[in-house]
Amino acid sequence: MTKRPMAAYLCAMLLFGTLGLFVRQANAESDVLAFLRTLIGAVFLGGLLLLQRKRIQKIGGRQLLYVLLSAAFLGFNWVFLFEAYAATTISIATVIYYTAPVLALLAAVFLFHEPVHCRTALGIVLTMGGLLCITRVTGDAVQLKGILFAAAAALCYAGVLLTNRFLHNIDGLYFTFLQLLCSAAILFVYLLLEGRIQQVSQLPADSWLWIVCIAVVHTGIAYALYFTSLHQLSSSQAAIGSYLDPCVALVLSIFFLQEPSTLIQGIGIAAIVSGIILSDSSA
Repeated sequence: MTKRPMAAYLCAMLLFGTLGLFVRQANAESDVLAFLRTLIGAVFLGGLLLLQRKRIQKIGGRQLLYVLLSAAFLGFNWVFLFEAYAATTISIATVIYYTAPVLALLAAVFLFHEPVHCRTALGIVLTMGGLLCITRVTGDAVQLKGILFAAAAALCYAGVLLTNRFLHNIDGLYFTFLQLLCSAAILFVYLLLEGRIQQVSQLPADSWLWIVCIAVVHTGIAYALYFTSLHQLSSSQAAIGSYLDPCVALVLSIFFLQEPSTLIQGIGIAAIVSGIILSDSSA
């Protein structure tokens, strides 16, 4: 019964896993690319919602504030992640980025006084130990900069996960449309204040194919597949399937892009992945 939803979910994870490769080819500044991804992605999902004739849900008061906060976290999460892809290997950037659920779990302990299980504690220790392995062997200032950007992206993504806990009874696809639309507005204002909004019109022609692909395929289509399949899967199925994303990114980085990696970095990556799995299975 869950074969088709699982296939759609795995397709979404596969698309998310190839994002870094496409970002590398786009040849655009990270904030400009994040803005275009949110804007075009919102237009695509808005069109999809119109075709589905979904009822517009009214969101007001505190819920709207949480949507805006989540949108801000999402937009700058992508800015930092794209910077990380440019400054370090896709494998390191992706694995550090995927510590976000562990960081959210850690924050929930202090913010919501959630109990800490032994598996969660071990997962956090493994994750932090893995991060230490990766950063200690990185002597290159550029790569260290990429690691810091990936960590900033993970913190922003953790902010998205924590903020979304306060949003209830909102359709997933509709919420993502609102989130992308608000993110685009926030990033537009940011680029305007920085005096760099004109860079959108100065992008080279060969960049637009990659940008549109990132916005439509890796955002619009991937999120549509993700949200239309997620509610039909069990928590364990969703958790197992989610590991395809970082695994694809690791395979692309090591075997396709042939990015350099050391033994200690490999141990650090393995420790982080183990920590994420342990933390996720104990949640």
